[in-house]
Amino acid sequence: MGLILVMGLSGVGKTTVIRCLSGKLDGSWLIHNFGESMEELGRSSGRIQGNESVMSLEKELHTSLQQETARYLAGLSLGNNLIIDTHGMIETSMGLMPGFPAPLLDIFSPERIVLIEAAPEQIINRRIHDSRKRRTDITPEFLGKLQAISRQFAVTYSCLSGALLNILENDMSQQKQCSDELYKLVTSSTFYCQ
Repeated sequence: MGLILVMGLSGVGKTTVIRCLSGKLDGSWLIHNFGESMEELGRSSGRIQGNESVMSLEKELHTSLQQETARYLAGLSLGNNLIIDTHGMIETSMGLMPGFPAPLLDIFSPERIVLIEAAPEQIINRRIHDSRKRRTDITPEFLGKLQAISRQFAVTYSCLSGALLNILENDMSQQKQCSDELYKLVTSSTFYCQ
């Protein structure tokens, strides 16, 4: 069965697009948010306590929890198709971290990586209207740079894993169209060169 990473910056609308997609998929498809799965695993194992979050863990503990979560989710894809909703890169106070370093890509062996992008102004608007979103104080120019870096991460993940890479634009007024495009990508088994 297949494993697909759907990634994009916080506020790009990927979770909404995936939610629209989920109603079209049959029962062989599972959808999991990587960060939420990591948080659940960390809490159930006692590595995350009280008000702590995955983002507050020391790097070594974060890395081991990342790998454990990847092994757990990859196990789910053995009998199902699996879509993983993820940011793909992690903004930390020390700098940017890859959300899927090489060991995770080895565990996952994704078939496809789909990067969802949106206009920086739309990302800011979504972040302002969603209390769960971090960093609403950044400029469109800075978000544009972050999105360009996110694209570089996606290209790198594709190179390291051999996965197909697709980039979709998620315009606020056309989320259904983005969801339809994602549906075609995740259900397509045809591979041809143009």
